[in-house]
Amino acid sequence: MKVPYTKPDIISYAHHAFPLGIILTQDTAENWMLSNYITMYAKEGMNAFNFLVNYESNPFLNIRNIYAYEMKYILHMIDKVYLWNRGVQSPEVGLQK
Repeated sequence: MKVPYTKPDIISYAHHAFPLGIILTQDTAENWMLSNYITMYAKEGMNAFNFLVNYESNPFLNIRNIYAYEMKYILHMIDKVYLWNRGVQSPEVGLQK
């Protein structure tokens, strides 16, 4: 499965650019972006600013928490496929505690 992606208007912050690249493939997403990427913040003493965005209220993304056991399984499967693609005949990678 390929996730649709387009170059977003904001590219300087990767943690915003990647979700926006997916969100902006939707026809009506530009209005959402312009409404939600207007607020910026900076903590006292910081020389950098950031956008204040709540992705949980985004109608274009489905967001959920990934639990530790799910992440272990995901990493296990990535390792298994990686080794299989490298020609390892028995790609058994044990789950580590």
